[in-house]
Amino acid sequence: MKKVLYLLLAASILFLSGFGVYKGIERKSQIGLYNKPLEIINARDILPYQDKTPKIAIIDTGVDLGNKYLSESNISQESLNLLTSSSQQLHGTMVSGILVSDGNGHSQPGGLVPNAQVLSIQAGTDMGLTSKDLAEAIEVAIENDCKVINISLATKKNTDILKAAVDKALAKGIIIVASSGNEGESEDYYPAAYDGVIGVGSVDLDGNIMGKPNLDNIEIFAPGEDILTSTVSESEKGLFEGSSASTPIVSAAFITLITMYPNLSSEELKDLVISNGDLEEFDKGTYNVLNLQKAVEAADGVYDKDNNEIRCWILFIGDNVLQGGRVYDDSNIDFRTEKMLFFNERMASNPNLVTINLFVKGLSIGRVKESI
Repeated sequence: MKKVLYLLLAASILFLSGFGVYKGIERKSQIGLYNKPLEIINARDILPYQDKTPKIAIIDTGVDLGNKYLSESNISQESLNLLTSSSQQLHGTMVSGILVSDGNGHSQPGGLVPNAQVLSIQAGTDMGLTSKDLAEAIEVAIENDCKVINISLATKKNTDILKAAVDKALAKGIIIVASSGNEGESEDYYPAAYDGVIGVGSVDLDGNIMGKPNLDNIEIFAPGEDILTSTVSESEKGLFEGSSASTPIVSAAFITLITMYPNLSSEELKDLVISNGDLEEFDKGTYNVLNLQKAVEAADGVYDKDNNEIRCWILFIGDNVLQGGRVYDDSNIDFRTEKMLFFNERMASNPNLVTINLFVKGLSIGRVKESI
């Protein structure tokens, strides 16, 4: 009877959200997160990232903290109310396992950031959640100083309260990573459809788009087929698929970058990830697949970790500054002259420089101070 109930709950998630589904292990017990998925996102030399990270919020149905692959993880958990605390924790346990499970990553669930600090916010049940619950959970994440919010659930309702909570989080520099759904080419799922939120789609193990998502709401794709993770089943592990599974993979990439490059802003980090993805072609155009190695290499060109400085450039025409930006933003400059000056943000070694603000894509990215 318990097995029948479990399967019915899994079916309910798929029917109500269309975002992810538990498949069971069957004959694929050797498909682990550290195998093909890491190859697809070019992260074998980076993930699993073993350092302690800033806090990630997982807004979901809660986590089974007794799961043997999560028992040593650094997870704290809050419920919004008595109803959400009654959740079976099916969906949230699978999402959390992709981030912080402590198995070997091959035949067992292995998290991509196993030592990350996680705040599990139990905002719904396995039958769904409301936009009000989602907004309230985002407020909890803000109050707890989370740097990344993972939302592998969504709603079709664009409400003022949800939009306000999302805008508040973004204004504080929090990166929100959200599922964009697996079906519904003309459907908007929130919060993924909001500007500033990283909408995530899923690709299979061959790198092809899964389902028929709304591409307008997707910034980045990540693996979402046969992802081995923790579950509330008797074996405590299973295969998970869909954009629900892809979303924590992208969240892991962001929390890793935040930890590695603490002086880069959330907007810069989002730009790094999006602009350094692999553009793949298909019959409707192109789609962008996460490439973490390229993002790291681009960030290394910006951030001097040894000296905690950010490399910049400015271009002079006569005595006037024509353009300026971080080093990785100069790909659109096809010339180098004696008028091109490179410096670090903390430097002010040229006595001829006056105080200026540098702007790239509308963002203030640094200041060169007068030094006389």
